[in-house]
Amino acid sequence: MRAADQLKQEALGQFAVIEKLFTVIEAKRNESRPGHRLPTADISEFNSLCLATIERIAGKQHTYSDQARTAIERGHGIASSTVISPLYGIVLALKRDVEADYLVQFSELEHASLFADFIEMGDYLLELGYKDAAAVLAGGVLESHLRQLAAKHGVSLADVNPAGESVPRKAERLNQELAKSVYGKLDQKNVTVWLDLRNKAAHAEYTYSKEQVELFSQGLKLFMVQYPA
Repeated sequence: MRAADQLKQEALGQFAVIEKLFTVIEAKRNESRPGHRLPTADISEFNSLCLATIERIAGKQHTYSDQARTAIERGHGIASSTVISPLYGIVLALKRDVEADYLVQFSELEHASLFADFIEMGDYLLELGYKDAAAVLAGGVLESHLRQLAAKHGVSLADVNPAGESVPRKAERLNQELAKSVYGKLDQKNVTVWLDLRNKAAHAEYTYSKEQVELFSQGLKLFMVQYPA
């Protein structure tokens, strides 16, 4: 099974859990005596599960996630019973998109899943004290992510050398181009620092600390979540 197909099946499984839980909640509502309210814990559990599922599958920057957070805010919090129906409606709409393969985000989840494996490997190497290998690994993930990010946003992956030949753009050049439209100057500076650390590791210039590599790994994880490719 392809990774995207597996992700789809996992998403549908999560939707099935929510649908069963909604059935239970509706049954409790119908059985309740006049004036009796659902336990706050049940409401919070259901609403939290809906929000987490929406953000996990669609991504935190997706319209569905924005709608879910707005519904919670307007409904006066995650523990409010008035939020149950709006969140469930968003979940059902998201489910239809997933079933119809309309959700482009799945390709981004596939990339993120693969990269997460490499980052976890880097974190494991750090725990064992191999900071240089961890830095090289994180640097490879960063460069690959920049290239996929460029492809996603229509930024050219190639330059033309003096001989008129097309050559792959270097990572820092991609960083400069992406900073014009995809992310801001602060992120650009962070990426430049990370690329410099990666280059030092690759060329045996071990003048950085384990703590700096840890910050690189943590920052890279956040960067990839903020700017999925």
